Amino acid sequence: MKLFKVILVLVVLFASYYFYLSGGFLKVASYFDSSLNLPDLSLESLKTGVEKGKEFLPDPLVRKDKNSDGKILNSSLILEETNRHRKENGLPPFVLNSKLSLAARVKTEDMFKDQYFEHESPAGKSASDLVSEAGYGFIVVGENLAMGHFKDENDLVTAWMNSPGHRANILGAQFKEIGIYVARGEYKGDSVWMSVQEFATSESVCEKPFNSDKNKIEEDIDALETINQKLKELKQAISTANKNDPSYNKLIEDYNSLVVKYNAGTLLIKENTEKYNIDVRSYNACIAEYTSEN
Repeated sequence: MKLFKVILVLVVLFASYYFYLSGGFLKVASYFDSSLNLPDLSLESLKTGVEKGKEFLPDPLVRKDKNSDGKILNSSLILEETNRHRKENGLPPFVLNSKLSLAARVKTEDMFKDQYFEHESPAGKSASDLVSEAGYGFIVVGENLAMGHFKDENDLVTAWMNSPGHRANILGAQFKEIGIYVARGEYKGDSVWMSVQEFATSESVCEKPFNSDKNKIEEDIDALETINQKLKELKQAISTANKNDPSYNKLIEDYNSLVVKYNAGTLLIKENTEKYNIDVRSYNACIAEYTSEN
Protein backbone atom coordinates (compact mmCIF):
# COMPACT_ATOMS: atom_id res chain seq x y z
CA MET A 1 0.00 0.00 0.00
CA LYS A 2 2.79 2.37 0.95
CA LEU A 3 4.60 1.50 -2.25
CA PHE A 4 1.46 2.32 -4.24
CA LYS A 5 1.18 5.76 -2.57
CA VAL A 6 4.81 6.52 -3.31
CA ILE A 7 4.36 5.53 -6.93
CA LEU A 8 1.18 7.63 -7.14
CA VAL A 9 2.94 10.68 -5.74
CA LEU A 10 5.80 10.26 -8.20
CA VAL A 11 3.37 9.94 -11.10
CA VAL A 12 1.56 13.12 -10.04
CA LEU A 13 4.83 15.03 -9.68
CA PHE A 14 6.06 13.84 -13.07
CA ALA A 15 2.77 14.76 -14.73
CA SER A 16 2.82 18.18 -13.11
CA TYR A 17 6.39 18.82 -14.30
CA TYR A 18 5.52 17.71 -17.83
CA PHE A 19 2.43 19.91 -17.76
CA TYR A 20 4.58 22.84 -16.69
CA LEU A 21 7.11 22.27 -19.47
CA SER A 22 4.36 22.04 -22.05
CA GLY A 23 3.09 25.49 -21.05
CA GLY A 24 0.18 24.42 -18.92
CA PHE A 25 1.22 26.74 -16.10
CA LEU A 26 1.82 30.48 -16.57
CA LYS A 27 5.51 31.25 -16.75
CA VAL A 28 6.31 34.71 -15.43
CA ALA A 29 9.33 36.09 -17.27
CA SER A 30 11.62 38.75 -15.93
CA TYR A 31 12.15 41.53 -18.45
CA PHE A 32 15.57 42.72 -19.48
CA ASP A 33 16.02 46.33 -18.39
CA SER A 34 19.00 47.29 -20.55
CA SER A 35 20.73 50.65 -20.92
CA LEU A 36 19.72 51.98 -24.31
CA ASN A 37 21.78 55.14 -24.63
CA LEU A 38 23.47 55.72 -27.96
CA PRO A 39 27.26 56.18 -27.92
CA ASP A 40 28.77 59.42 -29.26
CA LEU A 41 27.87 59.32 -32.95
CA SER A 42 28.84 62.82 -34.08
CA LEU A 43 29.43 63.02 -37.84
CA GLU A 44 32.47 65.03 -38.82
CA SER A 45 32.16 67.77 -41.44
CA LEU A 46 33.79 68.14 -44.84
CA LYS A 47 35.89 71.22 -45.47
CA THR A 48 33.85 73.73 -47.45
CA GLY A 49 33.67 77.43 -48.22
CA VAL A 50 36.81 79.47 -47.60
CA GLU A 51 38.73 76.48 -46.24
CA LYS A 52 38.16 74.53 -49.43
CA GLY A 53 37.79 77.28 -52.03
CA LYS A 54 40.98 79.17 -51.28
CA GLU A 55 42.10 81.87 -53.72
CA PHE A 56 45.64 83.03 -54.53
CA LEU A 57 45.29 86.50 -56.06
CA PRO A 58 48.47 88.61 -56.36
CA ASP A 59 48.15 92.29 -57.27
CA PRO A 60 47.58 92.71 -61.03
CA LEU A 61 50.67 93.36 -63.15
CA VAL A 62 50.77 96.53 -65.30
CA ARG A 63 53.42 97.22 -67.97
CA LYS A 64 53.11 100.84 -69.17
CA ASP A 65 56.14 101.03 -71.50
CA LYS A 66 54.67 101.28 -75.00
CA ASN A 67 58.10 100.63 -76.50
CA SER A 68 57.69 97.04 -75.32
CA ASP A 69 55.03 96.30 -77.93
CA GLY A 70 55.93 93.48 -80.26
CA LYS A 71 54.20 90.53 -81.91
CA ILE A 72 50.66 89.27 -81.47
CA LEU A 73 50.50 87.23 -78.26
CA ASN A 74 49.28 83.64 -78.31
CA SER A 75 47.78 81.62 -75.42
CA SER A 76 49.48 78.39 -76.46
CA LEU A 77 52.92 80.02 -76.38
CA ILE A 78 52.15 81.59 -73.00
CA LEU A 79 51.45 78.05 -71.76
CA GLU A 80 54.76 76.83 -73.22
CA GLU A 81 56.69 79.60 -71.48
CA THR A 82 54.84 78.96 -68.20
CA ASN A 83 55.57 75.24 -68.28
CA ARG A 84 59.20 75.90 -69.18
CA HIS A 85 59.61 77.70 -65.88
CA ARG A 86 57.81 74.86 -64.11
CA LYS A 87 60.20 72.32 -65.61
CA GLU A 88 63.26 74.41 -64.71
CA ASN A 89 62.09 74.35 -61.10
CA GLY A 90 61.45 70.61 -60.96
CA LEU A 91 57.67 70.85 -61.19
CA PRO A 92 55.29 68.93 -63.46
CA PRO A 93 53.76 70.92 -66.34
CA PHE A 94 50.32 72.42 -66.06
CA VAL A 95 47.54 70.63 -67.92
CA LEU A 96 45.50 73.02 -70.04
CA ASN A 97 41.82 72.86 -69.05
CA SER A 98 39.11 74.20 -71.36
CA LYS A 99 36.82 75.24 -68.50
CA LEU A 100 39.58 77.25 -66.87
CA SER A 101 40.39 78.81 -70.25
CA LEU A 102 36.73 79.77 -70.58
CA ALA A 103 36.86 81.46 -67.18
CA ALA A 104 40.04 83.31 -68.26
CA ARG A 105 38.33 84.49 -71.44
CA VAL A 106 35.23 85.68 -69.58
CA LYS A 107 37.46 87.58 -67.15
CA THR A 108 39.46 89.25 -69.92
CA GLU A 109 36.41 90.30 -71.92
CA ASP A 110 34.65 91.56 -68.78
CA MET A 111 37.62 93.78 -67.84
CA PHE A 112 37.66 95.37 -71.29
CA LYS A 113 33.88 95.79 -71.31
CA ASP A 114 33.59 97.38 -67.84
CA GLN A 115 37.00 99.11 -67.94
CA TYR A 116 38.50 97.77 -64.73
CA PHE A 117 41.66 95.84 -63.93
CA GLU A 118 41.18 93.99 -60.63
CA HIS A 119 40.60 90.43 -59.46
CA GLU A 120 37.13 91.37 -58.28
CA SER A 121 34.73 92.76 -60.87
CA PRO A 122 32.36 95.70 -60.28
CA ALA A 123 29.65 93.04 -59.96
CA GLY A 124 31.56 91.46 -57.08
CA LYS A 125 32.74 88.34 -58.91
CA SER A 126 36.19 86.92 -58.25
CA ALA A 127 38.22 84.10 -59.78
CA SER A 128 36.43 81.43 -57.76
CA ASP A 129 33.06 82.64 -59.04
CA LEU A 130 34.15 82.59 -62.68
CA VAL A 131 35.78 79.18 -62.39
CA SER A 132 32.67 77.75 -60.69
CA GLU A 133 30.39 79.28 -63.33
CA ALA A 134 32.54 77.63 -66.01
CA GLY A 135 31.60 74.28 -64.44
CA TYR A 136 34.93 73.53 -62.78
CA GLY A 137 34.72 72.19 -59.22
CA PHE A 138 37.92 73.12 -57.44
CA ILE A 139 39.80 72.76 -54.20
CA VAL A 140 41.99 75.80 -54.71
CA VAL A 141 42.20 78.51 -57.35
CA GLY A 142 44.66 81.24 -58.31
CA GLU A 143 44.66 84.02 -60.86
CA ASN A 144 47.37 86.04 -62.60
CA LEU A 145 46.46 89.27 -64.40
CA ALA A 146 48.68 91.27 -66.75
CA MET A 147 47.96 94.41 -68.77
CA GLY A 148 50.08 96.63 -70.94
CA HIS A 149 52.71 96.27 -73.64
CA PHE A 150 54.81 93.13 -74.14
CA LYS A 151 57.29 92.11 -76.85
CA ASP A 152 56.28 88.46 -76.86
CA GLU A 153 55.07 85.59 -74.68
CA ASN A 154 58.46 85.23 -73.03
CA ASP A 155 58.43 88.91 -72.10
CA LEU A 156 54.96 88.55 -70.56
CA VAL A 157 55.70 85.41 -68.54
CA THR A 158 59.08 86.80 -67.44
CA ALA A 159 57.30 89.88 -66.11
CA TRP A 160 55.06 87.60 -64.06
CA MET A 161 58.06 85.57 -62.88
CA ASN A 162 59.74 88.77 -61.65
CA SER A 163 56.73 89.48 -59.44
CA PRO A 164 56.75 87.35 -56.23
CA GLY A 165 53.00 86.77 -56.08
CA HIS A 166 52.64 85.83 -59.75
CA ARG A 167 55.77 83.69 -59.60
CA ALA A 168 54.28 81.83 -56.60
CA ASN A 169 51.21 80.96 -58.66
CA ILE A 170 53.23 79.82 -61.70
CA LEU A 171 55.42 77.64 -59.49
CA GLY A 172 52.62 76.63 -57.14
CA ALA A 173 52.73 72.91 -56.37
CA GLN A 174 49.12 73.17 -55.18
CA PHE A 175 47.94 73.80 -58.76
CA LYS A 176 47.62 71.06 -61.36
CA GLU A 177 45.67 72.71 -64.22
CA ILE A 178 45.60 76.06 -65.96
CA GLY A 179 43.44 78.13 -68.27
CA ILE A 180 44.85 81.02 -70.32
CA TYR A 181 43.44 83.83 -72.42
CA VAL A 182 45.07 86.87 -74.00
CA ALA A 183 43.55 89.65 -76.08
CA ARG A 184 44.21 93.20 -77.20
CA GLY A 185 41.68 95.96 -76.65
CA GLU A 186 41.01 99.53 -75.55
CA TYR A 187 41.49 100.34 -71.88
CA LYS A 188 40.88 103.94 -70.84
CA GLY A 189 42.00 105.32 -74.19
CA ASP A 190 45.04 103.08 -74.62
CA SER A 191 45.41 99.99 -76.82
CA VAL A 192 46.81 97.29 -74.54
CA TRP A 193 47.19 93.57 -74.08
CA MET A 194 45.35 91.84 -71.27
CA SER A 195 46.18 88.29 -70.26
CA VAL A 196 44.62 86.09 -67.61
CA GLN A 197 45.89 82.84 -66.15
CA GLU A 198 43.48 80.76 -64.05
CA PHE A 199 45.20 78.12 -61.91
CA ALA A 200 43.30 75.38 -60.11
CA THR A 201 43.18 71.85 -58.80
CA SER A 202 40.02 69.85 -59.34
CA GLU A 203 38.09 68.65 -56.32
CA SER A 204 38.11 65.20 -57.92
CA VAL A 205 41.73 64.63 -56.78
CA CYS A 206 40.40 64.13 -53.24
CA GLU A 207 38.01 61.23 -52.79
CA LYS A 208 34.89 62.68 -51.22
CA PRO A 209 32.77 60.55 -48.87
CA PHE A 210 29.36 59.66 -50.26
CA ASN A 211 26.63 61.94 -48.95
CA SER A 212 24.31 58.94 -49.17
CA ASP A 213 26.37 57.24 -46.44
CA LYS A 214 25.74 60.16 -44.10
CA ASN A 215 22.05 60.22 -44.98
CA LYS A 216 21.76 56.48 -44.29
CA ILE A 217 23.35 56.88 -40.85
CA GLU A 218 20.97 59.71 -39.99
CA GLU A 219 18.00 57.64 -41.18
CA ASP A 220 19.15 54.68 -39.04
CA ILE A 221 19.47 56.93 -35.99
CA ASP A 222 15.90 58.16 -36.53
CA ALA A 223 14.70 54.54 -36.83
CA LEU A 224 16.53 53.67 -33.62
CA GLU A 225 14.83 56.54 -31.83
CA THR A 226 11.47 55.12 -32.95
CA ILE A 227 12.43 51.76 -31.41
CA ASN A 228 13.55 53.51 -28.24
CA GLN A 229 10.18 55.23 -27.94
CA LYS A 230 8.40 51.89 -28.40
CA LEU A 231 10.59 50.37 -25.68
CA LYS A 232 9.58 53.13 -23.28
CA GLU A 233 5.92 52.43 -24.02
CA LEU A 234 6.39 48.69 -23.49
CA LYS A 235 8.28 49.26 -20.27
CA GLN A 236 5.44 51.38 -18.98
CA ALA A 237 2.91 48.73 -19.99
CA ILE A 238 4.95 46.01 -18.26
CA SER A 239 5.18 48.01 -15.05
CA THR A 240 1.38 48.23 -14.79
CA ALA A 241 0.50 44.77 -16.18
CA ASN A 242 -0.79 41.89 -14.07
CA LYS A 243 1.97 39.28 -13.89
CA ASN A 244 -0.64 36.54 -13.70
CA ASP A 245 -2.21 37.65 -16.97
CA PRO A 246 -1.12 35.55 -20.01
CA SER A 247 -0.49 38.80 -21.97
CA TYR A 248 2.28 39.70 -19.53
CA ASN A 249 4.70 37.24 -21.07
CA LYS A 250 3.91 38.59 -24.55
CA LEU A 251 4.87 42.08 -23.40
CA ILE A 252 8.13 40.71 -22.02
CA GLU A 253 8.92 38.88 -25.26
CA ASP A 254 8.18 41.97 -27.35
CA TYR A 255 10.33 44.13 -25.11
CA ASN A 256 13.32 41.78 -25.12
CA SER A 257 13.06 41.34 -28.88
CA LEU A 258 13.19 45.10 -29.38
CA VAL A 259 16.14 45.40 -26.99
CA VAL A 260 18.10 42.97 -29.15
CA LYS A 261 17.12 44.88 -32.28
CA TYR A 262 18.02 48.22 -30.69
CA ASN A 263 21.42 47.09 -29.48
CA ALA A 264 22.26 45.51 -32.85
CA GLY A 265 21.21 48.73 -34.59
CA THR A 266 23.37 50.78 -32.24
CA LEU A 267 26.41 48.66 -33.02
CA LEU A 268 25.84 48.95 -36.78
CA ILE A 269 25.39 52.72 -36.61
CA LYS A 270 28.54 53.07 -34.54
CA GLU A 271 30.55 51.06 -37.08
CA ASN A 272 29.16 53.03 -40.04
CA THR A 273 29.76 56.34 -38.26
CA GLU A 274 33.37 55.47 -37.51
CA LYS A 275 33.92 54.46 -41.15
CA TYR A 276 32.31 57.67 -42.44
CA ASN A 277 34.41 59.82 -40.10
CA ILE A 278 37.60 58.07 -41.23
CA ASP A 279 36.65 58.90 -44.85
CA VAL A 280 35.95 62.52 -43.88
CA ARG A 281 39.29 62.89 -42.10
CA SER A 282 41.06 61.43 -45.15
CA TYR A 283 39.25 63.86 -47.47
CA ASN A 284 39.97 66.86 -45.24
CA ALA A 285 43.66 65.89 -45.00
CA CYS A 286 43.79 65.79 -48.81
CA ILE A 287 42.16 69.23 -49.02
CA ALA A 288 44.67 70.59 -46.50
CA GLU A 289 47.58 69.50 -48.71
CA TYR A 290 46.43 71.97 -51.37
CA THR A 291 45.18 74.82 -49.17
CA SER A 292 47.95 75.07 -46.57
CA GLU A 293 50.15 78.14 -46.48
CA ASN A 294 53.31 76.08 -46.99
